[in-house]
This record gives sequence, structure tokens and C-alpha cells, in this order.
Amino acid sequence: MGTSRSFRSPGTPRWRSIIGHIANDDPHELIRAELFNAGVLDGWNEEFARPGIKVYVDALVGAHGDLSEALREAARPQDAIEQLVSETRNEALRTDAAPTLAIAERALTRTLLGTVREGAPLGASEPNVASEAWERQRGTPASLVSRFLGEVLHQFTCHVIARDAGQIVGRGAYEGARSVRLLERDLARNAQQVASAIDVSGSAAELSGRWSTLVDEAFRRAAAPPAGSDG
Repeated sequence: MGTSRSFRSPGTPRWRSIIGHIANDDPHELIRAELFNAGVLDGWNEEFARPGIKVYVDALVGAHGDLSEALREAARPQDAIEQLVSETRNEALRTDAAPTLAIAERALTRTLLGTVREGAPLGASEPNVASEAWERQRGTPASLVSRFLGEVLHQFTCHVIARDAGQIVGRGAYEGARSVRLLERDLARNAQQVASAIDVSGSAAELSGRWSTLVDEAFRRAAAPPAGSDG
């Protein structure tokens, strides 16, 4: 794949068919499958396996051991997370120019924030509390990569629906922006659940090398039509 891929809505039948399924108010599992089938046919699973994305995987694996101290030493917990994300972004851009880096960055941020939060906004947490929450909830390095994998599928789904929102509004049951946002949220959660069923295992040193296989499997599982459909 080249580096000139656009995030604009492609004018191809496989992407247009998603709008048709949405307009028909088809089951969300079928819409999700069509969305990821189009993604696989268009090579997005390969885009998410590029070297720049693996930088984010490596950063997350490193954060398993390093972030707790950074959280304790930061003036605010979010400062430590913002610094880690910024450093990872810069390293990824030096490695690759993949258009999927922005999605990977959002996935990394949500993985870190979701793990550190403990029932309260991060800004309301003291550094020591945030550090303890990270140590308690981070699990293994493989657990963190599993969450990141789910967030990648979640963010990809959000990207596609937000990108095509102008074509969805006014079709079927989707009369306004709020209904489209609810669709986006449900489809993204559905895709995330598919990814959560994938076995992510191995030592910290092995996870980056396994990433290409993991993200390809996640996309292909999400592209599988639900039982009983015509897909």
C-alpha cells in the first residue's frame, strides 16, 4: 500500500452498499460485517499492520512498566499520558507516514485513559491514585494490546460512520445527527466486542511481532456476516 490513501469516502460499490444497509435499517451486526468487509477489500487491515502502527504497540507494551512512575511524578495524571502519546506520535511519524496513525493515536489514548480512570474523570485524580489505578488495572502487556486492538476497531468504525454521516442523515430511521452518532456508537462497540474475543498472548517482546496477524484476524472476524444473513 502507498502513503497517499485518502480518508474521503470512496465512490465504490462496496462502500456505497454500507449506506444501503443503513438506510434499510438492517441489523447492526450485518452493517458491521459489510463495513469491515469493505475495509478488508480496500486493504485497511494491511494499513493497520504498517510499521508506524507497531510503534504504538511498542509504546503500550513499554507503558506497562513505565507509566506508573510517570503518573506519580507528573503534576497532573493527564500530563504523563499526553507526553507519552506525543512522544509516540513523533516516533511513529519518523517511522512511517501511514494515514492510519491518527486512528492509532486515538486508540492508544483511549486505552491509556480507560485503564487509568477509576470511576472519576482523570483530572479529578491525584497522581498517586492514578498510578495505583494503572498498576491495578493494566493486567499483562498482552492484556493492554488486546484492549488496544479493540480500540483500533472501535476507532476505525467511528471514522467510517463519521466520514459518511452526510450520506446517512435523512435515510431510513436516521433523520438527524444524533441518530447517526448513536449508530456509530453501537457499531463501534460491536466491532470492539469482536476484537475482544481474539486471543492475544505472548511475552512483551513477542507482541509487536504478532500485531500484523492480530489486526488482520480482527478485521476478518468483524467482516464475517452474522449467521442467517445472505452475506
